[in-house]
Amino acid sequence: MKREEIFTIAPCLEAGPLADAGLSFIEAALKMDGSNYTGVLKTWATHYLFVSAEAAFKTSEDPTPAILSALNELTSLFAAADHLDTQFLGAANALHRALDSIEAKEAETGDHYGNLFKAFDDEHYFDEAASLLRTRLTRNGIALERVRNWDVLDVGCGGGRYSAAWVKLGAKSVTGVDFSEIGIQTARERTAGKFGNVKFEVGDVLAIPFPDNSFDCSFSNGVLHHTRDWKIGISEMVRVLKPDGFGWLYLIENPGGYFWDIIEILRVLMGPIDKSLARASLRILGIPTNRIFYILDHIMVPINLRLTESEIETSLTEAGAKDIHKLRRGTDFDRAEQIYQQAPFAEMKYGVGEQRYIFTK
Repeated sequence: MKREEIFTIAPCLEAGPLADAGLSFIEAALKMDGSNYTGVLKTWATHYLFVSAEAAFKTSEDPTPAILSALNELTSLFAAADHLDTQFLGAANALHRALDSIEAKEAETGDHYGNLFKAFDDEHYFDEAASLLRTRLTRNGIALERVRNWDVLDVGCGGGRYSAAWVKLGAKSVTGVDFSEIGIQTARERTAGKFGNVKFEVGDVLAIPFPDNSFDCSFSNGVLHHTRDWKIGISEMVRVLKPDGFGWLYLIENPGGYFWDIIEILRVLMGPIDKSLARASLRILGIPTNRIFYILDHIMVPINLRLTESEIETSLTEAGAKDIHKLRRGTDFDRAEQIYQQAPFAEMKYGVGEQRYIFTK
């Protein structure tokens, strides 16, 4: 991989506090062969860096030294591993056993975003999402009484967690649409017999299969930054919203602080690695399935765009949205809430926080 490609994926490696250590880390990784052994090692390194950063973020100190230390340690590990003759390590047989195990497990929990929460009980699947949504609404002064008369469209509903959350918050009806047939199947199975006013349809969020002015609420929560054209997605969710309806949009932030710098460094590292191999490698460590997906989600997804406030607000305005407001608060663990609470080094860690917007039409 050329440096230009590296810098496109991870601009923080071209300049900034993590540039030198991060680039050395990536260059050491690129010198290694493409065997299963090195794939496992790189995945374990991903976990190590991810957890090291989380630990640094929880302190009230500058996280920079801890992150640099983790990068330097992993660079030394890669340099040492590069001298090993991997054919003597039996990595292939171990990985085949692990892959067999993960394939069996994925019959339950899924190999797809739509199946991400299949193993969750109802409390985590339904109640947790409803609690998160309730907190984000109420902390930003949005009265829940408004929801009662809404027909809600969940744009990119995945497995239907937030579709169900809107029902639990009192919405009159909810329709979830997603390109993934597996996701829609999961959503239907999980909500069957529990909610009478929610339905799901397979459809492209960049060509929403509903007429103009169809819904009181158009809700898209962390989806469009993974699509081929996020601006079209915004236009579509505004198009199907009724005049004076309520819109909710969440997109990944830029700047995003060290939080997103680390994810982008790891996207360079893990780009060539097979997803099944990566999941199997983390399962060997005994990491729970939901945690595995949380770690690998943005790291291994093909498209992962980060956007500025100006870009998002301009696109919303051009699509016909009005009364556009960024939500400054969130749940206790949201990056935006850490910034609102003025936690130590919050902007260094998290940039501007999650780009959650509400708007009308």
